[in-house]
Amino acid sequence: MRKPAIFMTAVMLLAASSALRAQSASDIAGWIGLMTTPVGGLGPSIVVPAADGSALAWRANGHYAHWQFAPDDDNTTTLAVGVSIPMSRGYVTFDVGRSTVKQCSECNAFMVGVEMDVPLTGLSEADSDPTFGIGLEPSLGYMKETSSYADLSALALGVSLPLTMTVPAGAARVVPFVSPGVGFGLLSGGNDSESGERVMLGGGVAMAAGKLQVTAGARKIFIQDGPTLYGVSLSVGL
Repeated sequence: MRKPAIFMTAVMLLAASSALRAQSASDIAGWIGLMTTPVGGLGPSIVVPAADGSALAWRANGHYAHWQFAPDDDNTTTLAVGVSIPMSRGYVTFDVGRSTVKQCSECNAFMVGVEMDVPLTGLSEADSDPTFGIGLEPSLGYMKETSSYADLSALALGVSLPLTMTVPAGAARVVPFVSPGVGFGLLSGGNDSESGERVMLGGGVAMAAGKLQVTAGARKIFIQDGPTLYGVSLSVGL
């Protein structure tokens, strides 16, 4: 194990609860690295194919996410915006956001991320019957605390495998989904760093009609007594 300074920095600057302090430095670093970057700090997302089977278009996105251990502990809110650019299959999405911690102004942070949403099945299907699909979502994220007193940053990598069921509903499509995945988080502060891997699980429901898509979901990055993140996203075709 590396020097314990990064462990103490994470606990002090991010006000981690007693539940996290019971874990190893590697466990905490992996969890914080994922939760404080777009890899795990935004709600889960999926690609919903157009009801008429038309080609994908550029999309503007807005995100809201929230998590906390208890009503008075690590009350963290994240707001982000982004753009999704169509590829030959699926999208590549760039997001930029800011997270705020109610009880710790020095813990507020800036984050950026990039994610690929690649449907492996069902992308161009326009069917009147429910359609099952599988996707692949690799992602990369970075976080930097914004306080002049803080010296903490995080880098995260993740990959998820969203499993979807697309249900036509008139001109709209309703898509419940579950998205298991794994992630790696690297936490750096001062001259120390620590990293770890975590298992992730996301899920939710997306609804798309015309150029609009709304997704509501939750994500869990597994650590003992860790909280669940809840998020809402709005996507608009350009």
